[in-house]
Amino acid sequence: MSDQVQEQGANAHVETFKLVAAVALVLAGIAAFYLLRAQPDWLRWLAVAAGLALGILIAPNVGSIVPALERLFGFRFLDAQVYYITTIPSELHWVDVAWIGAAAFTLTLASTIYPALRAARTPPADALRYA
Repeated sequence: MSDQVQEQGANAHVETFKLVAAVALVLAGIAAFYLLRAQPDWLRWLAVAAGLALGILIAPNVGSIVPALERLFGFRFLDAQVYYITTIPSELHWVDVAWIGAAAFTLTLASTIYPALRAARTPPADALRYA
């Protein structure tokens, strides 16, 4: 395997970790608002806005944010003696954003087909009987 392919694979793992961590933090914040009885429509738009902000504003600057956090807290996040990569590269590619968005939309749409077909086959009286 070439070095470039290995580096791209490492970048994909780092980007995935960043996405999962950011989503977990956003969901924790949304859960707190939910406990404070916020309206569901407002929470939905808050989640969308927070996701866009994290993805577009913070992700391209991770390369400078991580070293600042390392200096602040006094430790190496990716120690060269332990990990293959020592920095967190982050580049925002709009083509990748478009592909991932399209794939997420397609998977979401596909996941609604089976429940919709099953609901269409259920007689309304049977559905209301067990409600």
